[in-house]
Amino acid sequence: MNGFTTDALDFRSASFDEDQFDRFYEEYFPQVYNLIYFQCKGSVWVEELTGQVFEKILYNLPRYDHSKGSLSAWICTITRNHLRDHYRSRKHLAAEYGEEILLDQADPEDGPEERALRKERQTILVDLLHRLPDRDREILILKFYGGLRSREIAMQLSMNEGAVNMSVSRSMKKLKGMAQPQLFD
Repeated sequence: MNGFTTDALDFRSASFDEDQFDRFYEEYFPQVYNLIYFQCKGSVWVEELTGQVFEKILYNLPRYDHSKGSLSAWICTITRNHLRDHYRSRKHLAAEYGEEILLDQADPEDGPEERALRKERQTILVDLLHRLPDRDREILILKFYGGLRSREIAMQLSMNEGAVNMSVSRSMKKLKGMAQPQLFD
């Protein structure tokens, strides 16, 4: 995150002023959108779910207690819970996670060929991630797209912090090993 602090926000007020909302949205949109995008494998629901999650975040923001964890972890929890509710309400199987762990970031200067290659690599890597066990996949998503520290992940998943670190290390090795032949032929 770029250093946005919750101190700048008046959580007790009925609403943000426009500048506060813009800064808040700019800071947390990538986190929320990416968690949803990769969990839903880029489905048509991504933008709608992202908007719904922001509504929940803003509605519940006065209840946020910084002594219980970071705002980023709280936002991840709301996002994960909303996605679970979404899948339950539509009688889907448990949500599938995805991740952009090894992907390079888009450059606005990229031409059509570079964008197409990046998209192809992204598709391959998301598919590879789905070969990992569910728990490992969830940990990687929370770590790299949720922006959570190992301690926060351990708390959310009722795990030991060392087990989270070990899972991240082993999963990254597996993911890189699976990616090597497909991406670098």
